[in-house]
Amino acid sequence: MSNIESDNAKKVKGIRIKRFNSMSIIIAAVLSVFFIFVSIKGILDFKSLEANTEQLIACENAAKDIRSASDLLTNDVRLFVMTSDRKYMDSYFEEANITRSREKAIEKFESMFSDNIFIADLNKAVSESEKLMQTEYYSMRLICDVVGFDKTTLDAEIINVSISKEDNSLSNDEKLAKAQNLVSNRNYEESKNTIIYNLDVCLDSIVSFTENRQNYYIMVFKDVFIKLEIGLFILIVILLTSSFIVRKLIVKPLLTYNEKH
Repeated sequence: MSNIESDNAKKVKGIRIKRFNSMSIIIAAVLSVFFIFVSIKGILDFKSLEANTEQLIACENAAKDIRSASDLLTNDVRLFVMTSDRKYMDSYFEEANITRSREKAIEKFESMFSDNIFIADLNKAVSESEKLMQTEYYSMRLICDVVGFDKTTLDAEIINVSISKEDNSLSNDEKLAKAQNLVSNRNYEESKNTIIYNLDVCLDSIVSFTENRQNYYIMVFKDVFIKLEIGLFILIVILLTSSFIVRKLIVKPLLTYNEKH
């Protein structure tokens, strides 16, 4: 082989090495950007999934708080009209006006889904609950009249209740019987069931909504992992190819050169 042919071969080999080196750098840079993008997306989606799960747990806890508070009020008003013991009425208004477990739970719902259709069912439950409380106030006011509690010591909700002329004309025993009937009759139970039903519909809708979102994020995770696996496979192929070419075009010629000299 002449010196010119040898020089040409070296130039061609050098061009191949430079071209391969440039391509490797470009591909490595593209893959790096790809890995960074996919990793950030995966982190953001994981945070969204985590927030979605926390939201679902918070909703379930809020629904339990509403139901527990409603049951507590019902128990207190029924015990009061049955026993005329003032402590049950005080417990009722402590929950209704101070602890306010139900109102705080409702506020949680509204803060999480302020513009969502789920709130419509929650508002139905709240509206029915407010109507039911008016019945409970009336029942307790009848008992207060029968027992003769000092009106100045009563809560404003009880003081503001107006007893009808018909009920004012009833005997104490009749007032007592009516008060007990108001918080135990079919209408009262139907109202309670309506409240529970609307709460269940609200919670079921939220659970379905959040589960759909969770399924979406799970699919996104799968897509992210598949992309990462493909990227890693391409990177491994490039590294192996690079090692093979470096050995063939650089290491092997150097070894041959050293052997000759």
